[in-house]
Amino acid sequence: MEIKQSSFSNKTSFRFESDGFAYMQKDQSGTRNSYIRYGDVLLNQRFDLEVKSEYLRNVGLLWLILGTVLTVLNGAISIWLYIGGACLLVYRFVSTKYSVVPSTQGNILIICDSAHDQVMSMLSKKLNDHVLTEFGEIDFERSFEEERKKYKTMLERGIIGEPQFNEYLEKMEANKDKFKN
Repeated sequence: MEIKQSSFSNKTSFRFESDGFAYMQKDQSGTRNSYIRYGDVLLNQRFDLEVKSEYLRNVGLLWLILGTVLTVLNGAISIWLYIGGACLLVYRFVSTKYSVVPSTQGNILIICDSAHDQVMSMLSKKLNDHVLTEFGEIDFERSFEEERKKYKTMLERGIIGEPQFNEYLEKMEANKDKFKN
């Protein structure tokens, strides 16, 4: 499944696969392509970010300076003052908002648009599926307390719900004699 996002000159795409996803992020500074495994995603450390176009700010300031110089030299208001002011006005009010999800390979930027919730939902589902596949079975080679802590951490991270947590605890209690001491 592939999801593409776009906001002004900022673009992202996510191609979800079984063990990870292909991620592309493009902005004014260039393009970044990577493949990120679900186990490398730190979804519980997500934060928000708002980015404005530095290009519009810099061009607006340059044109304001140019317009001011031309106005002083010519004695008449230069059109560059208006253009520079318009660029700064657009800069002030136009931005791209992201949800930033850290991973071991760098930050994953998810544009806050109509596809945002779908990307976050898919990432959460795939991450949860990965963790349950990787760590969902009760490991009797560990101590009872270590296994309880593992499932408690999964509960706190939202990977499993309270009913699943209680189900694991019941299975563990029923097989308490199989654990290492």
